[in-house]
Amino acid sequence: MSPRILHTGLAAALCFALGAQAAPTRVSANAGEVRDILYTTGSGAAGTVYAATFGGGVFKSTTSGSTWAHLPGLTARYVHRLAVSPLSVARIYAATENGLFRSADSGTTWTQLTFDPATAVAVDPGSVTNDTLLLGVPGVGIVRAASANLAAPTYTRVSSGLDSSDVTKIEYQSSAVAYAVLACNYQDVSPPFKEGNYGGLFRTIDNGSSGWSNVTTLAALVLP
Repeated sequence: MSPRILHTGLAAALCFALGAQAAPTRVSANAGEVRDILYTTGSGAAGTVYAATFGGGVFKSTTSGSTWAHLPGLTARYVHRLAVSPLSVARIYAATENGLFRSADSGTTWTQLTFDPATAVAVDPGSVTNDTLLLGVPGVGIVRAASANLAAPTYTRVSSGLDSSDVTKIEYQSSAVAYAVLACNYQDVSPPFKEGNYGGLFRTIDNGSSGWSNVTTLAALVLP
């Protein structure tokens, strides 16, 4: 088997694994499909958990998921991802079809920060004084927001190195070091179109300032 075919197969397998979704889960009859879950504080039967739903907005549980309450202060119904500030467990971010929203009071009230659809959000765990976050925006890629807990955040596009703008999840490893999952298309890598083989897993070591590296190839993996 040629290295090209092997690497294509590995990329395809990883794309499938990253894109696979479990059967839809509901926290309420009116919640819609759950897209993300966020734990913020508490333990045992008193953990505080938020659920992002596609169709019902955000739900909150202070009983570790035993009971749920809808958060009516968020006007957006279609929510992709949630994130919490490392500086305050009361500060929650929601990436929605209507843009990025922020709550400073544990979900009671929300402020809309952006108006373009947002599909992913993550807050730098090393944020000091003000939050630094990465935001996935369809058609743009990834945007970095600084001082996002203030009235006028500043936004910088940091998409260099990405081969797609379809970002589905962003996860921090440590301060400034983050991974981004991009929707995959590996089906069209063969002639005559050769338009596929994009997306997968990307990594940055400086909040996107010097770009992103594709780490989907799994070059260190050796098959028997």
